[in-house]
Amino acid sequence: MRKAHNDKFLIATPLDRLWHWIHAVGVLLLIASGFSIHFSKYLGGFIAFDMAVKIHNLVGLIVAFDWGLWLIYNIFSKRLAYYMPNRDDLPSGIIKQARYYLHGIFRKNKPPFPTRPSRKFNPLQKWTYLAVMVVLVPFEIITGLYMLLLIKGWSSFIDSNVKLVSILHTIGAFGTTIFLIGHIYLATTGDKPYSYFMTMITGYHKHD
Repeated sequence: MRKAHNDKFLIATPLDRLWHWIHAVGVLLLIASGFSIHFSKYLGGFIAFDMAVKIHNLVGLIVAFDWGLWLIYNIFSKRLAYYMPNRDDLPSGIIKQARYYLHGIFRKNKPPFPTRPSRKFNPLQKWTYLAVMVVLVPFEIITGLYMLLLIKGWSSFIDSNVKLVSILHTIGAFGTTIFLIGHIYLATTGDKPYSYFMTMITGYHKHD
């Protein structure tokens, strides 16, 4: 990673940022349209059912393609290494970071694993992002595509299969929503509430 000047360094490339915002907007649209589909009876006219289905199917395909680009880019650029845990990220590191998030951050303590050009994520971030990007997102893509094939008649339609896959897909959606809420909250914990948001706009991170 290139350094900009003494107090900042480049942490997110233009491709990182472009992917991040496409994925972020896509996930928000999927959550909004998905919940409108499942809970249209209770959400009223939030998004019309037919429109919610169209949005969900289209955006779901875009996010699936976007995830594929993320995987290819990170593998061939060797940036996937930022997500791979090392000895510091084993239980002791996770505990240190958890303590920091639970009370150290409110006392303005220094982070135990500050962001550096050689360390983009702390231990909890690594394990969380791995779980989300390697397990949860592919799970949602696979179950979502399977339902799309069934609904479009491109695969054998078995009612029991649809119900089971739909339930699993919805459970994954709740997991995604919980992650997103936590992600947005932690993004407000920088020097200023908008500091980390600016990092994903400019690409530069200020030394912790």
